[in-house]
Amino acid sequence: MILTPQINDSIREMINMGMGQAAGLLNEMFNTHITIKIPDINISLKHKLSSMAAQLWPESVSVVWFPFSGALEGASYILLRSGIASNLVDLLGGETTNDSVLDLIKIGALIEVGNIVLNGVIGTMVNILNVRLNYAVPDYHEAIASQLISENTLEPDSIVIMAKTCFEIKGHMINSDMLICLKSASFDAIVGYVNDMFEGYHEGR
Repeated sequence: MILTPQINDSIREMINMGMGQAAGLLNEMFNTHITIKIPDINISLKHKLSSMAAQLWPESVSVVWFPFSGALEGASYILLRSGIASNLVDLLGGETTNDSVLDLIKIGALIEVGNIVLNGVIGTMVNILNVRLNYAVPDYHEAIASQLISENTLEPDSIVIMAKTCFEIKGHMINSDMLICLKSASFDAIVGYVNDMFEGYHEGR
C-alpha cells in the first residue's frame, strides 16, 4: 500500500469536514459549544493494527460502532476509555458527577453522540464520492480493542483509517480514537477519487 501526502491530506480533510458537521449538530442538541479536532490520522492494514492494538489500548474501551455496506463496505468505530466516556456524557449534559460508571442512560447518550460523529464523517465521504450506503443501527459495547479489531469480519488486508479525535467542551479536552475499517476495494475507490481530483486540477491549470 503506497500512500502519497495528497491522499493522506485529502482523507484527513474529509474527516475534518465531517467532524465539523457533527460538532454543529451536537452544539444544537446539547446547547453548548463543542469543537472536534483531528490532529492526525494513520492509515494501515488491519493485520498490522491488530498487532499494535494491545499497546495502543491496553485497557478495555467503550465502543460505539456501526457497519455499512453498498458502494463502500466496512465499519466505523469510536473508542473511549470507559471513565473518559462517562466524563464526555457528563460534560455534554452539563453535569459534574465525576462518576466513571456508565449506566443505561449514559450509554444511550453515548450511542447518540457516537452515531452523530460517525454519521457526520461517513456521510461526508459519501457525499463527496457521490455514492450511496446502507447503514446499520449503531451499537455499544465494552471490549478489548485488540479483540475488537481481530474479530472484525473484514479481511486481514483491509484498510483501517485511525483518527485521533479530540472533543473540546467547556474548556475540557476529551480524547478518543475513531477507526474506519474498509475493504481494500472500498479504500481504493476513495484513493481513485482523490487521484482523479488532483489530475483534473492539474489538467485545468
